[in-house]
Amino acid sequence: MSPLKRIRMTKRKLPTLQVAEPFANPRLPTNDELEIFKKAYRLTNKDVLAIDERSDPYWVMEGQEANGIWANEVWKRVNPDNEKIHIRNLHYRFISLPESERRCFNGTVYENNKKCHGLLEDGIKYARVMDLLDPAYLIDRYNTPIRHNTPTEDYDKIDREEHPAWSNDLYPEFRVDSGIHWTEPDISITTDDDFDIPNACFESYHYRYSKFDQPFRLIVFIEKSTMDNELIPICREYNADFVSGKGYTSITLLYSILKRMSNECGNKPARIFYISDYDTSGQNMPMQAAVNLQIFSAKHFPDLDLKLNPIALLEEQCYYFDDEGNKCQIPKAPDKEQIELDALEVYAPGKLAEILENHLLNYYDREQEASLLAAGEQAEERFREAWESETSELQSQLNDIKGSINTIRNTYQGRVSELETAIEEAVKPIREGIYSLNREMEEEIEPYEEELSNLEEEVKNVEPEVDWPDLPVSELEPPDESDWFFDCQRTFREQMMHYNEYKRKSIKHKGKGKKKRKK
Repeated sequence: MSPLKRIRMTKRKLPTLQVAEPFANPRLPTNDELEIFKKAYRLTNKDVLAIDERSDPYWVMEGQEANGIWANEVWKRVNPDNEKIHIRNLHYRFISLPESERRCFNGTVYENNKKCHGLLEDGIKYARVMDLLDPAYLIDRYNTPIRHNTPTEDYDKIDREEHPAWSNDLYPEFRVDSGIHWTEPDISITTDDDFDIPNACFESYHYRYSKFDQPFRLIVFIEKSTMDNELIPICREYNADFVSGKGYTSITLLYSILKRMSNECGNKPARIFYISDYDTSGQNMPMQAAVNLQIFSAKHFPDLDLKLNPIALLEEQCYYFDDEGNKCQIPKAPDKEQIELDALEVYAPGKLAEILENHLLNYYDREQEASLLAAGEQAEERFREAWESETSELQSQLNDIKGSINTIRNTYQGRVSELETAIEEAVKPIREGIYSLNREMEEEIEPYEEELSNLEEEVKNVEPEVDWPDLPVSELEPPDESDWFFDCQRTFREQMMHYNEYKRKSIKHKGKGKKKRKK
């Protein structure tokens, strides 16, 4: 091999991450920056782009840019109120205009045919990539709606303060019933007093478990709906959103997931598990989803923690064991070089559900509910102890007052008894005597009533110092994710290397063999 050819082959290799960062925004290189980068290392578009250059959102060529600008003008022309509409609706609105007013970006007349509809569809995609059109405006009929099992801040999150709330709704009212009550032929001194400090109310909901307390938002993508019955119950159990569709995932759906993560799910880290057939298209689907998530998260939601990983079907999963324990390959689809998910379910029933559940378990904390319950019980116990500690001295003072009042009552008990025996002889003089005693007793008890009133105010102002137990935060440690297929926090170059490694292992790449020499 000549030295020149060896140098060229060396330069053809992908640059390592030790090379200085070539892009102003490491996650959003421009076309010009990508061109310079390719020339510097003698790379091609296949080396730096995840998918075909006509579809990759990171590579908008001049014609695609013109198409995007034109599609945005069409949108504003026939949909001035920015209604959320489907692409077909946009198409029919446009062809309803006079011929002179409906021109394509290349100057030709826009007709009611597949070619023109395709131009508009591609143009809308480019308009969204170039930030001319909000990705959320287009209605998606291609993918089925998301089955939301992930809790949100609005409906599932418990609005917790810095520490648990408590209240003293039963305001203390320390009262003395000093009257001497009598009835014929009986007379007695009543002891209907209330000298007990009421218990404050502990609001235990602070430690109540909510699905929102789970540390991750989980999402499952599958390219077909034939496995819904097997997978939906598992997703419901582990609070995982479920998306089943017809092949590739639309930009509208992917953008809605990013938006919901940012607005409703508290910016929680999210993990997407992708399931597809074992064929070229099935391996391209997670790539297409990842690259669109990559660019739109970098543009509009740069702080999200989002990763995506294909979990099925992988090459090592395309086998089953027969009754004799022999390892057998799952049959391919008729007239196709693919192994379908449906075939896996027939030859290895429950295997796909098991694969999914094993992955979800790594991100679902089964101990969180019990931890919160234990913390709540500990908090209530600590609060009761703190309340009793703070009010014990006040209760002691109340008990002293109660004792003094009872002593006063006891000094009158003998005289009351004497009056009781005289009731039959002279009711009227006894009544007057009771009234007189009542006034005398009230005069002696009156000084204590003011003191009781002051104690009421003190109890109302009690603020116990509670050593609140910390609110348990999930300590779930996810597995090593360094080899995950997609991570939205990677730079463009870091993600590019993962894409190329994935493509290197793909079916299409493996199918490329050396051409036989002609003899």
